[in-house]
Amino acid sequence: MKVIFLDIDGVLNTQETFKNIYDEYQITHERRIELDEKRISYLSEIVKSTGALIVLSSTWRIFGYMENGIFVPTNKRTIELKRLFDLYNIAIYDMTPIMGSREEEIRKWLSTHEVDNYLIIDDGTFNFKKEEEDRLIKTNFYIKDYPNAGLGEQHIPEAIKKLTLKKQ
Repeated sequence: MKVIFLDIDGVLNTQETFKNIYDEYQITHERRIELDEKRISYLSEIVKSTGALIVLSSTWRIFGYMENGIFVPTNKRTIELKRLFDLYNIAIYDMTPIMGSREEEIRKWLSTHEVDNYLIIDDGTFNFKKEEEDRLIKTNFYIKDYPNAGLGEQHIPEAIKKLTLKKQ
């Protein structure tokens, strides 16, 4: 099995996403959930090309739970996340346990599942080991620090390559 440990903020949204939603709100007075559909389409391409399963490692996971292998959202943000994921044929396979640090949570999940290959897509800087760093697609929330913030089209080939390389 191939898995993608997925963060949301800084991956499927950016500073620009929040600005655009605020600008729309000024005109429509309707508040959208802070997700960038274009970035979700990039994730969909990676999933479609590799057959990888999504394991939610984002703090957004506290607003949902798994029931019989199905992600059940519990607030507006995760309801919209699930709606958009359904639209792009992306399912949340599982969620990492809540332990205190992202890297601990990913390691714990990996220790209890049989995984052929994995990828971490995250904007955070963690205390990852070398193997984990090699499997990281690093994004960024802030445009000023990183012009290609969030999951971008440029990340697709790298993600596919990392997920299809044999584990060493």
